Amino acid sequence: MNSIPDATRLTAFTKKIKSNQLSLLVMGCSLATITTISLFYGLTRPCVFGECPQINQAEQIYEQTEILSKNNVSDAEITLVKTNLELAINLLNDIPFWSNYHQESSQLKNQYQQQLDDILLLESAINKKSKALLSLSLSESSPLSLSQLEALKQEFQAAIAQIKLIQNNEFLEEVKNQKYKEYSNNIQLINQRIVKEKRAIKSLEQAKAGALLAQNRESTANNVSSLELVYNSWTKSIKSLQDIPIETTIYQESRTLLQSYIFRKNRIEKRKKQENLALEMYEEANKYAKLAEKSEKSNQLLQAVNYWNMATLHINKVPQNTFKWNEIQPLTSTYKISLAQAQNKFNKSRELNKISSELDAMCKTKEPICNYDITEKIIRIRLESNYLEQLWMIALQAKAEGNLQTQVELLKHLSTFEKRLQTISNQTGKSIEVYNPQGKLMTVYHRRQ
Repeated sequence: MNSIPDATRLTAFTKKIKSNQLSLLVMGCSLATITTISLFYGLTRPCVFGECPQINQAEQIYEQTEILSKNNVSDAEITLVKTNLELAINLLNDIPFWSNYHQESSQLKNQYQQQLDDILLLESAINKKSKALLSLSLSESSPLSLSQLEALKQEFQAAIAQIKLIQNNEFLEEVKNQKYKEYSNNIQLINQRIVKEKRAIKSLEQAKAGALLAQNRESTANNVSSLELVYNSWTKSIKSLQDIPIETTIYQESRTLLQSYIFRKNRIEKRKKQENLALEMYEEANKYAKLAEKSEKSNQLLQAVNYWNMATLHINKVPQNTFKWNEIQPLTSTYKISLAQAQNKFNKSRELNKISSELDAMCKTKEPICNYDITEKIIRIRLESNYLEQLWMIALQAKAEGNLQTQVELLKHLSTFEKRLQTISNQTGKSIEVYNPQGKLMTVYHRRQ
């Protein structure tokens, strides 16, 4: 009876031993697997065997940061350098401590990390600068007050403080100096904006004071000189408003006033021009009137007509509602009458010259035919005795010889002479009396319609 339990216990014990052996076997296999995997992982880490490409890659990437040594490095290039440094450091972080290159990679990593830390300081300064510059750019559409400008100035001062934390770094020396100069210039720019704002306020006050003075002077202006003072006052006020920059807080107010001041200045300028034109035309008219009188005295009638015409034209150009307008009224009619008289004298003189030229062509030939005298209504022509004797002799000889051709030519000559005299009478309206050498009237030519 007792043998059966013993057998059962023996069987159970045997199974337990086998189970434990199996567990140990599984554990051993697992440990071996883990060890194998760990060993494989350790052996497959970068730079464990052979050369170390990670270091080469990191150094190549680091070489790309040399752009910081050039002038005028952009913010985007600084961001690119930061990214490259982070990439290089990550490559070096992959090298395990059991690698023969671990010490070298650690040295490079420390060097790169120092550069990265300084780059981050620089980037922080750039962010402050960018924030301030954004406010400045927005101020172009919405000007900043003095307090806002002071706040921006503090942003740039904080950015410079960040830059100053970068010490003993030849790698960043060039870009550090560049950014320091850039941000200092920005502070200087803001200081200029502050000065502009203060000057703008002062300019506005001066413009308003000048406008009040101009209005007072305009109300009492009574001559060209007083109008000039009014004009100068408006000009100075406008100049003060025009000097106000667009980026100031009072710019819009100044533009509204500027339109009003320009309108008033233009009105005074127009009136001033009219007064100056009136004075100029008055003086020119007087000058030409004196020249016309002088020309008449020297019997230069055409020149006198031209001068009286110029005097009349200039006196008529004097604008109404000017200080000279009432003064020139008597002169207007005087100059008009003088012009008409001079024109009449010139016409008579020209007519006389024309008649004389035509009569000279008829009378003063190689063998003189006649002489003449011209009066206002009559032209008297006296034939030369030699001319008449010559005609008489030619006529007698031609008749005696029966020379018809000579007789025809003689008649043609006489007919032409008579026609020319009739034409002169028709053109001038004057009667032409023809006398023989003894002064006896031979014939009269009257104007024919």
